[in-house]
Amino acid sequence: MTRTDPASEPIQVWRTLSFTAAPTGWRLVYLDPPLPAGCFSAPLPGWVTQEACTLDPVDDVMTRHPVSETRVVAASVDVDGLIEEADASSNFWMVLPPGADLPTPGGAQQESADRRQRRARQGL
Repeated sequence: MTRTDPASEPIQVWRTLSFTAAPTGWRLVYLDPPLPAGCFSAPLPGWVTQEACTLDPVDDVMTRHPVSETRVVAASVDVDGLIEEADASSNFWMVLPPGADLPTPGGAQQESADRRQRRARQGL
């Protein structure tokens, strides 16, 4: 079968294999320029281990790669209470370990400015 519609081309997706809870004190940091600090933190629920798969959008079939490629990423909780990758949120910035201070307001402002510049260069 010849595919002419780009939306019908197989795409790489990450399938979650497992979730590991984070010990107390780990935090996710999100940019929020209107706040005086320029960012805020939320508890890190844990990490997800994922494997790369190929999804065929025409028949909705997911295929594992012959050589497994895996990654471990920080997890967050979406508005429906479901676990997702923290970087699914466009304002996700970093993970902080227990006891670490939030970045400075100047650091948050610089990160926000850098992201605006990257989006402008990409035409977004």
